Amino acid sequence: MSHYCLDANIFIDPWGRDYPPSIFPTLWKKISEHKEEFIILKNIFNEIDPPSPNLEEEERKKKHPLRTWLKENQFTPIPIPTEIHKLSLTLEKKYQIRPSISKGASQNDLLLITYAKENQKTLVTLESYQPNPPDKLSDYKIPLICKMENVDCIATLNF
Repeated sequence: MSHYCLDANIFIDPWGRDYPPSIFPTLWKKISEHKEEFIILKNIFNEIDPPSPNLEEEERKKKHPLRTWLKENQFTPIPIPTEIHKLSLTLEKKYQIRPSISKGASQNDLLLITYAKENQKTLVTLESYQPNPPDKLSDYKIPLICKMENVDCIATLNF
């Protein structure tokens, strides 16, 4: 049963910088073995590596190795229900999220938070908790919004 809603950054940063599969293959094998416990929303899946329909298979594998790995290991992106979209718009207004000016959570992040809240799941992110809330609501990051919205949220290392 899926218990965790995953933010894109728990894949992107470890894969490309901190724990590349060429050095930590066991970590990535373990992650793939537990994929049934994870929820990756379609918008988050596309954030990890955007789809490239015009690329040939070999070129796609080279250009998007993380997305290729996710597909080869049968991680399935979850479509976002219309109701979640609607509810996330409430958070978007509440936290004054505007793509061009917000330094905090994105629209995708709010969809993830809303999904986790409505489905009583734990959200996992690499973002750090902000102990002192920023002056602008639009600068709140995922962990702070989760706290404000009573959503369980843990850091990747605690995961």
